[in-house]
Amino acid sequence: MILLKYSLEKIKYDIIGLAEVRRNGNSILEDDDHIFCYTGESKGLHGVGFLIRKKYKNNIENYTGISERVCLLNLRFAATKLSIIQIYAPTSDATEEEIDAFYDQIEKARSFAIGKIILLGDLNAKIGQRKPEESTILGPYCYGKRNPRGEKLVQYALKNKFTIINTIFKKNIKNLWTWITPDKQKRNQIDYILSNYPKLFTNIEIINKLSFPSDHRLLRGTITLGNQKKSRATFDSTPTVNLSNEKSQETYLSVLRKQVERINWEANDNIESYYLKIESSIQESLKSLTLIKTKKEIISEETKNLIKKRTELQHKHSKNTEEKKELSSLYKTTNKLLKKDYENYRMEIIEKHLLATGSQKKAFKQLNSEKNWIPKLKAQKTTKKQQTRKDLVKIASDFYTKLYDDKSVENYSYEKRSETDKRNLSIQPFDKEEIMLKIKKLKKDKSPGDDNIPNEALIVGKHLLIGPLTTLFTKILEKQEIPIKWAKSRIILIYKKGDPADINNYRPISLLPTLYKLFAMCLEKRIEPTIENNQPVEQAGFRQGYSTIDHIHTLEQVIEKYGEYKRNLYIAYVDYAKAFDSISHKSIWDALEHQNLPYIYINILKDIYRKSTSRVKLDRLGPEFNIRRGVKQGDPLSPKIFIAVLQNIMKDLDWEKKEYP
Repeated sequence: MILLKYSLEKIKYDIIGLAEVRRNGNSILEDDDHIFCYTGESKGLHGVGFLIRKKYKNNIENYTGISERVCLLNLRFAATKLSIIQIYAPTSDATEEEIDAFYDQIEKARSFAIGKIILLGDLNAKIGQRKPEESTILGPYCYGKRNPRGEKLVQYALKNKFTIINTIFKKNIKNLWTWITPDKQKRNQIDYILSNYPKLFTNIEIINKLSFPSDHRLLRGTITLGNQKKSRATFDSTPTVNLSNEKSQETYLSVLRKQVERINWEANDNIESYYLKIESSIQESLKSLTLIKTKKEIISEETKNLIKKRTELQHKHSKNTEEKKELSSLYKTTNKLLKKDYENYRMEIIEKHLLATGSQKKAFKQLNSEKNWIPKLKAQKTTKKQQTRKDLVKIASDFYTKLYDDKSVENYSYEKRSETDKRNLSIQPFDKEEIMLKIKKLKKDKSPGDDNIPNEALIVGKHLLIGPLTTLFTKILEKQEIPIKWAKSRIILIYKKGDPADINNYRPISLLPTLYKLFAMCLEKRIEPTIENNQPVEQAGFRQGYSTIDHIHTLEQVIEKYGEYKRNLYIAYVDYAKAFDSISHKSIWDALEHQNLPYIYINILKDIYRKSTSRVKLDRLGPEFNIRRGVKQGDPLSPKIFIAVLQNIMKDLDWEKKEYP
């Protein structure tokens, strides 16, 4: 794939149909530039797919892998629905039964098509010259002689009213063939583009001298989709910023300093206005960096030169014996160098992260930068799997809307306590030191929330931002309310285990605004002592200095002793289903009040959860819904709140009245 993308860099294209992908599985992968869909069944053989420019991400309706020889891509534009079927026909050695099965697979793909159909790929068929009765599907510009497989293709096109686009545009005969035999002696036309709507096409052409090693030539069709209404919706993407080098940090700080200096921080702003000043200052400063490309080249200059030399020799019409030997040697050498280049790139990334942070995880995260799309999901209480992208977002959104809904919750559940409480008297305003301490503990390379502000923006700009942030956090403490934007989150789904089509087998992680997470870290530090003082030694989860490994070791010792004395031992393992997601908010307030947490902090937490909304983020965003129960996975406050509620439940259990066998 590295070589293919390199080979296509200077070629104009939007969607590439791929045959001989040679990858097992049925996947949709997203990187910085492309969406790669593929389907494969036989290890190291066959396989089909598409390479799609990322700008068409939101136009993808669905991808369906029919078999290792046929796949379908449905696209929806403002004024046009398009269905592209990529095919890879069996070779001439295949039996008639295999060929018939192949055409049945094409028919199956057609049954899932949503609009105008384009069928393209390697059909291993020679259609030859047009016969008089075939003028409805063949143009005058045909090539070669027809063979039996070509006859079958023509009959299929006639029956289904598919025009073979290769034949309708006048081209020089040398630009009609698409495949050359391994001995370079014979040329044939076996790759085609067909459509039931030929008016879409404005041109078809052969791309010569592609630097990718293949005995096929790239066939490119140009289509027009008419006057497409420009969509206001764009695919969701976090701006790429690089604050890891000194130059970018200087640029960012220079702009941030100007932004901070021009704002009147002394104005009597409310929390919303004050927060927006900080947010916009950071975002405007980051815009100066969003155009910086930091993508590292994997292929070395030495390898590029050999690829160029190989391509020139490969496309030379007549080669002597020495040149043939040289070409064979170049194939082997370039393949070895490509592997070496990737290994060098891989080791460089690993070494960089190990030296900088000691983290292997960050290295492997950078190396495995492709995002896996969820290919299918089934709605609750059904077995039918959906593949349409909007259906997948709907299934996930409906699931979490229901999961986080609580019909018993009324607005009074979030009412603030206003009575005087001596516990509130000891609460001090936030100071710069405690906020600075938490900024220094922020982790790099983390996904931001709706604000698109990375942690690095706070780390680099901490000395310029510490004053405004301290004032903001103190305002929140005084008013006991947060900016409305802080209550908005995006849920991403992390696959756990089991059936990938079952929505229950995913862990929801909330992507939260970075400034909220910083505030939550500061607040968590303040409420930690109170919650810790109410925890028994048996609670080892989410506590500093404790480990569940200690409990496992203790349990193993108990089991060993009971076995030694031949005594019965009863152990109950409780697995809380959707533990973080099912806690009632009222139980949170009850637990925190019983554990004597100051009401100011409880009121802030109530405001956070009263305003909380979220949206599911797959390859696109779902609708917004309210959070009426549960704590967010990804929120720094959630672990402490969870164990506080758990302990409140456990202490109310009357163990003395329990009867055991």
